[in-house]
Amino acid sequence: MKVLNKALLMSLISLFFVACGNDSPEMQPVQKTVEHEFVWIIRGLEEGATKYELELNLEDVIGADAARNFKSGEFQNASSYLIITGLDAMESSPVLKDFSLQQGNETPVKFGNCTTDPKSSDDFASELKQSSNSVTNFLQSVFSAYTSKSKSAKITVSFVPTHDILVADGVEMKLIITGTYNYSVEK
Repeated sequence: MKVLNKALLMSLISLFFVACGNDSPEMQPVQKTVEHEFVWIIRGLEEGATKYELELNLEDVIGADAARNFKSGEFQNASSYLIITGLDAMESSPVLKDFSLQQGNETPVKFGNCTTDPKSSDDFASELKQSSNSVTNFLQSVFSAYTSKSKSAKITVSFVPTHDILVADGVEMKLIITGTYNYSVEK
């Protein structure tokens, strides 16, 4: 009889837990390709070494909820690029000498001199999309960082301007990073 009572009690407890169910929402997988533009104002004083750090976060690309439920991502290099804009609108035609970008603690990527009038192999043109192998490799490294467990990437920008560049001058650096993101959302 005791065995039967224990079995009946265990059955009732099991039935209770099944009936109460799981309070967590049912999740549905999503795959979305997103082209995201990260934009920063470029500024610096003439012939002064300029260096500043920037942070990129996954939630800025796909939203906070999607970032919390992020599973994986795949970098899309065909539509990812770097562009510096606004130098052509300045009277002084400044050059960003020794322009480099560094992701985290990796070795800085030296792109050369950003100018409106490139004349040597060390120069690259402002106002034009840059998607060379070095740019693509850098952007893939940034993508890998902000789709990692930390869900953020820290980059350092370094250059020496040949003329003063103020915020009001409107010179911008844009990183356009395209990726396919896999995450879950509530049904």
